Amino acid sequence: MPRIGRYTYTVDTDSWWWSDTLYEIHGFRPGEVLPSTDVMLAHRHPDDAESFRAMIGAVLSTGQASSCYHRMIDAHRRELTVLTVGHGIPRGEVVREVHGYLVDLTEIRRRDSLDAVQDAVGRATEHRAVIEQAKGILMAVRNVTPQEAFELLSSHSQRVNVKLRDLAQELVDEMQTGGHTHALLDELAPHSDGGATGRPAAGD
Repeated sequence: MPRIGRYTYTVDTDSWWWSDTLYEIHGFRPGEVLPSTDVMLAHRHPDDAESFRAMIGAVLSTGQASSCYHRMIDAHRRELTVLTVGHGIPRGEVVREVHGYLVDLTEIRRRDSLDAVQDAVGRATEHRAVIEQAKGILMAVRNVTPQEAFELLSSHSQRVNVKLRDLAQELVDEMQTGGHTHALLDELAPHSDGGATGRPAAGD
């Protein structure tokens, strides 16, 4: 679960109240510092401080709820990704307080990034596996070395402008369907004009 800290900003005194969790998100022990506008801005990421300031300004001017995603730097110089939400509490027609909360999304973002990396690694592994299958087919049928099989796939991929992985998958699918016609396999034959060359079959 993400950490959620609450705050109250009082306009007349330009003062802030933080919940214990908000202190912790900022890297402080509860009560260790006196919350203030300067402290809040000092811990926003330099590139995102204006977004935070604009969000608070929008709440003060309209009284409507507003929010912004931004980065902050805690007391230990760690960069966090957070969502800050605020809404105005009017007295008469003027907003006198802003109540809101801050959600620490850092761990969620980190997990999302890790999942994306793992997905990419998984896809790369799958791509490699199908290419190895296609090479194995060519090695068996064309009696070529692993390097020659790869060169056959690679050169044909460039010639027909199809990704190597997609070409390999097409060859694997073609062989798995059976039948007597293997159009792609016929095209992936060694050539004497610079392409891969087959080796004499054993016993020839």
